[in-house]
Amino acid sequence: MRNHSFVGCLNRWARACRWHVLTGLLFWTIAGSIMLQPALAQTACSPSISGSTGAQGVLDPTNTNASLGLVWPAGAVQAQIAMDTGLVTFYNSTNSQVGTASLPGVDSTPAFPNGELNFTAVHIPAGDIVGFNPGAASGPIPIILLSCQDVVLDGDGSTNSATNGTINGGSTLFQGGNGSSLPGGTAGFGPRLSSNPAPGSLYPPIGGGGGNGGASAGGNGGAAVVIAAAGRITVNGIINVSGSGATSPAQGGAGGSVRLAALLTEGIGNIATNGGNSSPGGPIEIQAFLQDLFTGTTSTVPIRGNAPVQPIPSNLPVIDITQINTVASFPNTGSLTAPDVTLPTPPTLQIAVAVSLTTQHVPDGTILTVRAVGIDGSAVTAAATVSSSAASANLTLNAGTTYQIAVTPSTSLLLSRLNPHPFEPAALRELVAQSDFAVGVAKESSTRERILPGEHEISLAEQWMKAFGVNPELAKDTVKESSTAQLLVSLR
Repeated sequence: MRNHSFVGCLNRWARACRWHVLTGLLFWTIAGSIMLQPALAQTACSPSISGSTGAQGVLDPTNTNASLGLVWPAGAVQAQIAMDTGLVTFYNSTNSQVGTASLPGVDSTPAFPNGELNFTAVHIPAGDIVGFNPGAASGPIPIILLSCQDVVLDGDGSTNSATNGTINGGSTLFQGGNGSSLPGGTAGFGPRLSSNPAPGSLYPPIGGGGGNGGASAGGNGGAAVVIAAAGRITVNGIINVSGSGATSPAQGGAGGSVRLAALLTEGIGNIATNGGNSSPGGPIEIQAFLQDLFTGTTSTVPIRGNAPVQPIPSNLPVIDITQINTVASFPNTGSLTAPDVTLPTPPTLQIAVAVSLTTQHVPDGTILTVRAVGIDGSAVTAAATVSSSAASANLTLNAGTTYQIAVTPSTSLLLSRLNPHPFEPAALRELVAQSDFAVGVAKESSTRERILPGEHEISLAEQWMKAFGVNPELAKDTVKESSTAQLLVSLR
C-alpha cells in the first residue's frame, strides 16, 4: 500500500525567525575606508553584543588552531556547510574534494534547525568561498551568521570570485519544478507572485520561490541571509543569494534576501539577490547603528536608514501549520525528503486535506495564501482568513505524492516599533514601547526616508559606545550631526 505524504509549512515564520538580539555590527567595506584584518577570537563570547554564543568558533581559512575553530585543509578554497549536520566539505580550485570536517559546537541533528550559526569571528580572504546547503533531511531555512567580533570579506569590489572573498547563500530554499512534457511544465515550490516565483522577504527572512519547470527543470530560489556582528562588517567581496537560472520556457528561481545590521557598515563589494532568467530579484537592507558607509554594488536598491534596535524583532509575524486533518504536533520543517506528516492511503486517487493554522502578530481579517506543491508537479492554492489568531483551508491533493505547503499573507504586514535593545533601562524600554512608528515587511526592493533619532535612540547609542570603549558624548554628537570623520577616528 502506498502512503500519501506531504511536507509541512516551509514558510514557518516562527522557527525561521528566532534571532538572537543583535548588539553588534555588520560592516561592508567602502571606498575610502580603512580595512583592518580581524583578529582571531581567543575566548568565547560572554556576552556577545551580536547575540552570538561563539559555539562554532572562528570561520577563517587562515586559522590553523583547531581550538579556535574550523581548520581548512591545504589547497582548499571553498567550504560547503551542510545545515542539517554541520559537516563541512572542502574543495580546491578545480572543484575536487580535498577533505571534510565538522563545525565545532554541533551536538544534535539537525545541527542548525533555525539556520543560526554562532561564530566568534568571520574572515573570508580573497579567492575563498563559503557556501551553504540544506542537506538531505532539512527543510528550507534562512542562513543567520552571528559573530562576536567582525565579519570581513576581502576583495577588490569586482564580481570575480577568484579575487574576492565570497559568502554564497546559494539556492538553498525553494526548489524549481521538475522538467516535464506536461503543458506549462511542473510547478515550482514556494510562494508565488502572480505568474512568477515570489522574491525573498526580510521580515521574516525567507528565500525566493522556485521557478516552474518546462522541458527542463526550473531554477531554485535564492536563500535568505542575515549577518550580525559585534564588531564591524566589511564587505569588499561578494554576498550572493541569487536564484538559479533555467532553460526557457522553464522559469528561473526568484532572488533571496540579504539583511545586514551593525554599528558600522562599509564596503565596495557586491550584494547579489538577482532572480534567474526574468524572475524577480529579492530585497536588501543595510542597517548601520551609527554610520552606513557601504558604497558597493547591489542588484536591487537597498533599504537604508533604519538603525537596528533589535535586529531580529520578537514581534515578527508568525504562521504555523498546527494540524493536517486529524494529525497534530509535527515539526513544520518543509522538507521534501523527510515529510512532517504521512496520511493513510485513501480509497480514491485524491484526498481532501484540511489545513489548520495558528498565527501571531497577524491582524484578524488578513487573507493567507496556502499553496501546496507536489513532487508530481501539481499545485493547489486556497485562501484562509485569520480570525482570533487562527485560520484554516481545504485542499484536494493527489494520493501517493509528497507535498510542500507554504503559507504567506496576501499583503505586507506592519510591525510595531522594533523591540528595544536589552541594554536599555526600563524607563526607556517603556518609552520605546509607547512610540508609534512602524516598519513595513518588505518583499520587494524599496527605499525609505531616514528617520532622525529620538532621545531613546541616542541613549541606545551611548550603550553601544560604552560597550566598544567609545566616548558616549562623541557618539551622541555623531548621531545628531552625522559626523563620519569623528566617529571613525574614535572607532579606529
